[in-house]
Amino acid sequence: MDLCNIYIKHIDPSIKSTELFNLFKPFGRIISARVMEDPSTSTSRGFGFVSYSHPTEAAAALLEMDG
Repeated sequence: MDLCNIYIKHIDPSIKSTELFNLFKPFGRIISARVMEDPSTSTSRGFGFVSYSHPTEAAAALLEMDG
């Protein structure tokens, strides 16, 4: 189990990876932030991942961004 990686669901279709990064950067050093896209249409699949450098940063993001 990777405690630094957060699965994000129900992402608005208009959100891109850069915006996801900016939404989650107040909680720590982000290694990567990616909205998953359908390869055939390049549209959002409604979920993504944010990976932090330390588990406490990921935990803080979970607490603040849940909901």
